Amino acid sequence: MRRPFARTSLLPLALALALPHSGDAQSLTTPADWRWRLDTPARLTTAQDVPDSSWRFVGMPPGWHITTGPGVVIYHSQERATGRYSLATEFALFPHPSDAGFGLVFGGADLASPAAARLAVQLRRDGAVRVVSTTEGREQVLAPWGVHPAANPHPGTGVISNRLRVAVAPDSLRVFVNDSAVVAVTAAGLATEGQFGLRIGEGLNVHVTSLDIVRHLAPARR
Repeated sequence: MRRPFARTSLLPLALALALPHSGDAQSLTTPADWRWRLDTPARLTTAQDVPDSSWRFVGMPPGWHITTGPGVVIYHSQERATGRYSLATEFALFPHPSDAGFGLVFGGADLASPAAARLAVQLRRDGAVRVVSTTEGREQVLAPWGVHPAANPHPGTGVISNRLRVAVAPDSLRVFVNDSAVVAVTAAGLATEGQFGLRIGEGLNVHVTSLDIVRHLAPARR
């Protein structure tokens, strides 16, 4: 079973977004039924120019455009992932990014709370990947930052895209970047069911082209 939130080819998107039109920017809105938790308080804006004290989250078909001041966790209020499943997303990272991580969160419980429990698979501009668990504000690193050749690093200019996927099973979490396996960790003792969404670190300008959930019904390979 597959529930696609958005799906498209990225190249036309990157070219279109590189030259935004002010009139179009004024009509953009923040998606309904989505929620978020910021690392520190900031004003939400839908304007093209985002001051240091603000952040931006707008629907920009196909997908969403997010510009952060502080880091943020974004999730749909009604969506849950349970059992054996995969989450997949595609990011276009815009010029002059910070070194903060961005990626998927899952296994979330009460993501609106500062004490929320969650798992996260994150990318970084240099092509590094990590897996981390957060409970009551404390992080446990399950797989430390490691640069993988499958990831496209961002040189500082231009728009660079990467596809990120995590396959969740009772015994393991497997991470894929651009369809190549890069990291696997044990899932023993981890709460993998619950809310899911996006983690975008501070100082980043990204377009999220897709966010898909796939529920796996067939038996897992042994």
